[in-house]
Amino acid sequence: MLEAFHPFAVNPTVFAKTVAINDFYRAGNGRPYPLGHIQSQGRAHGAIAKAVAPVLPLWACKAVVARGVDWLALSEDLPRTTNRVTVDPGGRIRVDYRPNNLKPHAELVRETVRMLRRVGFWKVVRYSFKVQNTTHQCGTLVFGTDPTTSVLDPFCRTHDIANLFVVDASFFPSSAAVNPGLTVIAQALRVADHLISNDLNQHVRVT
Repeated sequence: MLEAFHPFAVNPTVFAKTVAINDFYRAGNGRPYPLGHIQSQGRAHGAIAKAVAPVLPLWACKAVVARGVDWLALSEDLPRTTNRVTVDPGGRIRVDYRPNNLKPHAELVRETVRMLRRVGFWKVVRYSFKVQNTTHQCGTLVFGTDPTTSVLDPFCRTHDIANLFVVDASFFPSSAAVNPGLTVIAQALRVADHLISNDLNQHVRVT
């Protein structure tokens, strides 16, 4: 997360529009690898800033965020077999996660800071929630053709239960650096078409 500030420019926006910058989503500009996606974020509130910097009084936090704009820099989270979500014997969910792709992400953050400063913002504060914030979880159900190395087949059917399909973000091989919602919808439609063509047409007659 990045918040850019200008001490003399109060931001009057209440409900911020979403702006996406995908110039760095693919390799280019001399880089053989992609950096990721930049996206505007909803307005921060004083209470949120105080949670990040508890030493500041609430009035100061409100004054600061009132003069800021909020952005997110997101990079692809590459697959790692040791990253997983499990349930311990006590029923608590456990996330085992080791960050990766850190160098391209650091470059993306630097590019974002550079652009914000070029348009006139005096200060850009960077903050990462790390594993405290796990929105848009992806992966953990590998798909493939070999049941010994994957859970789902290429159409998201589980290898061991013929009538069980998983079409949420679990099948993603990586996070893709963007909100997975539209990709999940596209995959669900693809799986539905496959079901209609291969599983339902012999048993269901549409009139």
